[in-house]
Amino acid sequence: MMIFIKPIKVRLYFLIITLLLASNTFAEESQLVSPYVRNEVLSFLDGSSLFGNLSSVNNSDQLQWNHKSSPSPIEFDYRAVDSILFNRVWEQNSSELEGLVRIHLKNKDFLRCSLNEINDNHVTLSTNFQKNIKVDIKQIHRIEFLPASYRVLYDSSYNFGSWKKSNSKAWTEDQGNLVSVFSGSTGTTLPKIDALEVNFNAEWQRSFYLALRFFSDSDGGSYGSEGYHLSFSNNRINLQSNRKVNGRTLRETLGSKMVDSLVGIKTANFRITVHRQKKEFTIWVNGQEVGRWKDPKEEFVPSNNGILFINQGGNSFLKLKELSIAGWNGEYFPVVDGNAKKEITEQYISFKNGDATEVKSTFFQNGILSIETTNGNFSVPQSKISSLHLSDISDQNKSMESKPILSEQLILRHSHGKLSLNLDSISKDSILGTHPFLGKVSIPVKSVKRLLCNLSIKELNAYLDKLQQARRAIKNNSTETALEILQKTNPQFRGWYWKRLRLLALNSQTKEILWFNPHPEIGLNRAYLLGQESPLIFTNSKDGHYALWDGYAKLVDGNYTHPSYSDEELGRMENEKWKKISISQPFWLGKTEVTQLQFQKLMNSNPSKRKGQNLPVEVNWFECKEFCKKLNQKFPAPQGLIWRLPTEAEWEYSCRAGSNGPFCETNNSMLFHNEQAYKNHLMKFAWFDENSENQSQIVGQKDPNDWGFHDMHGNVWEWCLDSLTSNKISLFNIPAYNATDPYSTKGEWRSLKGGSFQNSFNRCRAAYRGGNLPITSKADRGFRLCLGPNLELSNETVKKHHEHLNNQILNLENSINIPLIKVKSGSFLMGSRRANQSTPAIYDQMQKCVYSGNQDGKFIRTNIADGSIDWLIDLNSTIMDLKLSKKSNRVFLGTADGLAHIVDLKTKKVLYEFKNHSCPLISLTIDDDGSAFATIGVDGKIVYRKLNQESPVTSFSSNDYNGTVEHIEISPDGRKILCYGLASNVHIFDLKSGKKSMAFDKSKNPSLLKATWHPNGKYCAVLTPNGILSFVEIKSSMNFKTFNMNLPKACDFYFSENGNQILIITSEGVCSLHDLPEDYSIFVMNKEGKSSKTPDYFFNLKNDLKDSFRFQILKDFISNNSHIKSSEKNISDSPDGRWIITCIDGALRLWRKETGMYVTTLAENLSSPFIDCTFSKDGNSILGKLASGHLLLYTTNQNKVGNHTPEDFFKKMSIESDILE
Repeated sequence: MMIFIKPIKVRLYFLIITLLLASNTFAEESQLVSPYVRNEVLSFLDGSSLFGNLSSVNNSDQLQWNHKSSPSPIEFDYRAVDSILFNRVWEQNSSELEGLVRIHLKNKDFLRCSLNEINDNHVTLSTNFQKNIKVDIKQIHRIEFLPASYRVLYDSSYNFGSWKKSNSKAWTEDQGNLVSVFSGSTGTTLPKIDALEVNFNAEWQRSFYLALRFFSDSDGGSYGSEGYHLSFSNNRINLQSNRKVNGRTLRETLGSKMVDSLVGIKTANFRITVHRQKKEFTIWVNGQEVGRWKDPKEEFVPSNNGILFINQGGNSFLKLKELSIAGWNGEYFPVVDGNAKKEITEQYISFKNGDATEVKSTFFQNGILSIETTNGNFSVPQSKISSLHLSDISDQNKSMESKPILSEQLILRHSHGKLSLNLDSISKDSILGTHPFLGKVSIPVKSVKRLLCNLSIKELNAYLDKLQQARRAIKNNSTETALEILQKTNPQFRGWYWKRLRLLALNSQTKEILWFNPHPEIGLNRAYLLGQESPLIFTNSKDGHYALWDGYAKLVDGNYTHPSYSDEELGRMENEKWKKISISQPFWLGKTEVTQLQFQKLMNSNPSKRKGQNLPVEVNWFECKEFCKKLNQKFPAPQGLIWRLPTEAEWEYSCRAGSNGPFCETNNSMLFHNEQAYKNHLMKFAWFDENSENQSQIVGQKDPNDWGFHDMHGNVWEWCLDSLTSNKISLFNIPAYNATDPYSTKGEWRSLKGGSFQNSFNRCRAAYRGGNLPITSKADRGFRLCLGPNLELSNETVKKHHEHLNNQILNLENSINIPLIKVKSGSFLMGSRRANQSTPAIYDQMQKCVYSGNQDGKFIRTNIADGSIDWLIDLNSTIMDLKLSKKSNRVFLGTADGLAHIVDLKTKKVLYEFKNHSCPLISLTIDDDGSAFATIGVDGKIVYRKLNQESPVTSFSSNDYNGTVEHIEISPDGRKILCYGLASNVHIFDLKSGKKSMAFDKSKNPSLLKATWHPNGKYCAVLTPNGILSFVEIKSSMNFKTFNMNLPKACDFYFSENGNQILIITSEGVCSLHDLPEDYSIFVMNKEGKSSKTPDYFFNLKNDLKDSFRFQILKDFISNNSHIKSSEKNISDSPDGRWIITCIDGALRLWRKETGMYVTTLAENLSSPFIDCTFSKDGNSILGKLASGHLLLYTTNQNKVGNHTPEDFFKKMSIESDILE
């Protein structure tokens, strides 16, 4: 049977009344609506409010409200009401009890009343609204005995409007609450009394800055100069005395303390007690004593009676709710409870002298308490008792979890109490309800200050809001936050959706099971997982060592190449991508950097701070441009040429002068990854931090490179023509692979090359890419003049006629007095090799051997038992990559000469050789059975071949994709190739159709580190900085699951063969092994009865952080779809009665039954619409049926399904419902 709660609509009523009363003022507090009722306030859940007075509330949830605009009461739906502020005139007479005990119930209610009797079973008490109430003693936490003179001086029942303020903006009264949004004070003068007790609940938004002044010489109109100043500054409490001595105010700190419980919260309960004569202070926060101080100055006894509340937080919002100020005369003051910090499970009594003892039983009658203790029995008068503890409050929440949430809470006048109950009705004079401990109660309306209404609805809404917060946290990859939010929700409201979100959160968490650094002294190159269950880990170090690990245990290690060899340059940066670049036309470049004399001669100025004719001129980029501009005007270049700065590619081409190592006249292997070797070599060619004495040097003193250029390394940074984005982000993708005459014009920075006298050797490398704002002018910035083709024009002049230009250019050299060297056109490898582009070693578990390749072109098989070489094959070119095919028993290798080699491991011979590239091959991939492979070179060309075919099956050039590809990988099914590069896009090429799709767009995250196929082949995984691992669904190219691996320096990763584990590698050489959760949360059965499992793509792909579904109320939704007949087929209740699932409009939508409010959409716009839906009998699963006949099972616990095969579970569900029909 369906139950629909009608929608809560309040604003229409309010709008009508507002129009009727546009000329009236509601807040006429002095005008009495009746002889005994002042204006009262009705507040609604939507934030609106209405003045008038309450007529009645009946048990049908109809509220009658009197308003002077209407001759008869206006009717409202009570479920739309937030609170009612009563304002009945009450003249207390002597027969009404003031109450000298305060009884604290286990549900945090309290009553100030008179105590009649205590026995082992119950407590009998009398209040000013009901006599002889019996309460089960098990439901009482504590009884507090108040002094005989105790009386309430102020609470929300009084008119705080009469209090004075330091300024008009400081404090206002809002329905009995004190509210402040501006610095200032409010206060009053109290009757002279010995002790004060102040209670309030505080709420704040930004920071908590509140101060109270006791016994002040001010009544609130000013801050005053005498009294005690208690201040709260976020989580710090400070007490200060202010007293006048000889006309001067002396201030002294009496105590200060940090309160941890105030950290990270925006609301708290405070209780403060002060004693004038004893000059003692106690502060409680949320029921716990946090401070107790005493003023030791005997000569000072405060005589003033002012009390102030001060907002010290500027424009910070601050609200004090349920404020109560009470006081008494006499010596009594709350003492330190001797048992306060003990874990007390039995009853105990505290006396006013500070003593305390546990008790076995108690009996109270006629003001005498008789107690039985382990030391004997005795009686004590009520006046000697401070408190009686009857139960431990620590189990309070547990005891209340199973009980229903009460719908209303009464705040009684004059701090007589606070009661939670379920409202039955309200008549003209009485409020009737049911209290969980007191039973049926009838309370005079005149005794009530405020009625907080519909608490269960508000708490439910707060719970649903928490679920949405958890949902957003999951979608924002904050699964720990999501689980924390879910854990803090009220268990009474939990159900299917709570369990579902928890499952999705857990499915986005990994569990670290191993963490170690396999090569701490040398550094890690690569690491692999081997096997299915409890996999082994095979690691390669940067110096050519290998090791096999079983957890932390090293099983074996050895050497697979030269012990000091690594072909990644020291100091290499990730933006130095290795690429084949062509220079199509010759150009002429300055033999040295432009000197101050040369610059002065043309420009008639010298911007350098350190002067010297033959020192490099110190310039910014714009000054270089002006120099070239003036040269073009004064000494025009031959047709097709202009004076300009060199491009970055031209500069590096000239610097290398045919070499491919870190510096001129080096190659990848000759410096042996040795820092001192780098420095020793650089000493011949450069001024850098080791030899420059921290200043630039005269040009041309160091040896030239093989093409005759001096100071290409060091001395001063040299400006280049290229533009780049700030912080050099764009350098990851420029220039493009196989580019000809590359030149970048986008970005606000400009390129710098070569390093300087201030830099270490690693920044003076040919591949290092610097950059800065073009206006930057420093002592280490200079330039080198280039005479080259006008890059803004497309012409062949220089290429065709360059031989005839030599004489003209020689004459120009003599005219400008700047020696130039001609650089011929050609190709070179720009950038430097990355570590994981260097040759790895791979382990063959079956043969117990290691296969590796080296710089010299040797393919080697090493016996892992003794480290001996079994055999080798010389491929005559540096081996760049190799892959082992277990099924075909072959190794595929790629070499620096662009060849791909396939070696048969049985015959130890090369079976095939393919020439795929005219440049080094940087990545190679093979299919599952070893019958096909693909390669990519530094030219960006991707070639896919099958071994049984002579010609390539297909190939893709760098023009076929956007970005720079450095790695390729054939999918597990052999149908697609995944391609990616560092900080580039991830592309998927379909090998049959040739179609390209983008699986990851660098514009969304420009810092891609790695991408690879998941072993199941359905999606790929992408690693981005800070250890964020994302799973991308291939068809939609959408990220459907993200893991935060909590490894900020993660740079690489590998899956186990079954995909259940993942090995994360950091730039510090750490290996971190994680268990991956199940990647499915939906079971699917097709119309043929075959089942499968799938992730919840809709949850992860739908961008619904702000769900825009327009029907928020189920009744409206059904009404709008009235053309579709509602039935048990398309709408279903959960077994716990809390949820409703619908598929009326073809989408699977979830609603909260108690309120009829929309919660979320589980799925819509699938391949076909939903036509049927139901809950399982245990409430743990939702089953939806598509028009196509497919069944989708949304579970909350994968282990429950684990007791059955998916087919059996679907059959079980079909028995519980007719959804399979």
